[in-house]
Order: sequence, then structure tokens, then C-alpha cells
Amino acid sequence: VFDLLPHLDCDLSEEAAFALLTGLVTDTLGFRISATSSRTLEIAQALMQKNAPLAKIIARTLNSRSYAEIELWKQVLPAVQLEGGLIYATITQSALARAGIAKMSDFGLVNYLVDVNEARVAVLFKEQPGNQTEVSFRSKPGYDVSRLALQLGGGGHTQAAGCTIQGALPEVQARVLPLAMQIAAESERGA
Repeated sequence: VFDLLPHLDCDLSEEAAFALLTGLVTDTLGFRISATSSRTLEIAQALMQKNAPLAKIIARTLNSRSYAEIELWKQVLPAVQLEGGLIYATITQSALARAGIAKMSDFGLVNYLVDVNEARVAVLFKEQPGNQTEVSFRSKPGYDVSRLALQLGGGGHTQAAGCTIQGALPEVQARVLPLAMQIAAESERGA
């Protein structure tokens, strides 16, 4: 969008700069993913020169959470599993209800999981109404989770992908976990 503006003969307003920088910050996790380039930082600088407040955006998007989110994480984290570089967790509808959260979100938990030193691939299962399970995948550089998401009917990027699968949570986990383990093992061997 930023690169299209000159071709559209549009002036970049302060409000638009704020929105674009917010998208840039959230998509790059605060400029921490491997896809962050010098061009990414150039765009961020140009947006900041239009008075988009980087520190305020980071504080609101990446460094802020409600107590309900902490309650949810408190319920989910005790059951986290780490096996052979694959870390995974599950958010159930009942955990959401106990935390007082009405709409399913992981509130960044899958990104937190992939940051674990021993993890190469993170999977977060999110139980949905209607016998569906949403699955989020994250990986460290060199581990392509987009292939797995595509295979399961979803999509995304090399290091951040996801899908929604029809079926009960245990069935979906039984289907996805061996495939995710395989991705981590293949990547480890350099496949």
C-alpha cells in the first residue's frame, strides 16, 4: 500500500501513516521476523516522519494485554508439550469461558511458544464451535510450516501459517501432530 500511494497521486495523512505503521509492526512482530528487510525499516522511517508514533504503536499492539488473557494463558500453559523440537498447546472453549473471553483468540500465545529455545515449530489448537478446530503454526527460520498448512487446506507464510479443520479436537490433534513433527524433523535434516 505504501508503494502504491505515489502512483495513486495520494498524499499520506498522519492517520494513514499510523494505520500502515501499525500493520507493519504487527506483521513483523516489532521488526523481529526474518522477512524484515532494510526496505521494511525504510518504510517504517518514512511513516514515522509522517508522525506515526512507533513507541505508542508497539506499546498498544505488542506490549499490552488484558488480565483475561493472562487467565487464559494460565489455564493453557500447564498442558504445553515439547517433543523433538515441536511445541504445542490447546485452547478449548471451556478455557475461554473460564477466562471470561467471548471470542476465540490466542492473544499471541503461538508466537510466545515458538520463542522457546528448544522449539523449532509451534502448533496451537483452538477449539471452535461446530466441531471445528483452528490450527496456528509458527516456526523458526529454516522450518517451513506453510507447506503443512497448505496440505491441511489452509495457507500462510513460511514461518506463520494456519488452517481450520473439520473435526473434534482430539481427532484433529491426532492428524496434525505427526505431520508437524515430520516438518520439524525434515527441516532439522535440511530437507
